[in-house]
Amino acid sequence: MVHYFSLFLHRLDVRERFEWKNSCGAEVKALGHNSGMKLIKTQTDEVLAVYADVRFAVKKRGKMSFLETGKGEDLGSEWRIMVFMTLMAILEVRRREENTAAACAAAGAVVVAVVACC
Repeated sequence: MVHYFSLFLHRLDVRERFEWKNSCGAEVKALGHNSGMKLIKTQTDEVLAVYADVRFAVKKRGKMSFLETGKGEDLGSEWRIMVFMTLMAILEVRRREENTAAACAAAGAVVVAVVACC
């Protein structure tokens, strides 16, 4: 699934579109994990940030890293905040979907147990 946002970059005086895409590529593996997401600038397909899922960790959900742009441009603090906030929103949606799926599976198991007892 692709999640996108656009933002007016005051430093560059232009509106840009960015996309979070699922990835298991080299950028994610550089963080030491096999799956995650990468943030690309859609106009250039340049990878600007990477998130790696950390499974089986008690205190961590994942790792995130900003990457240098090819042009060496600083996209600004508003952009960094937007990147972080969109990532947190995506992770929250995933968490809720996982909890809903787990609750439905548990409810299904209870219904099966009740039917089997009667």
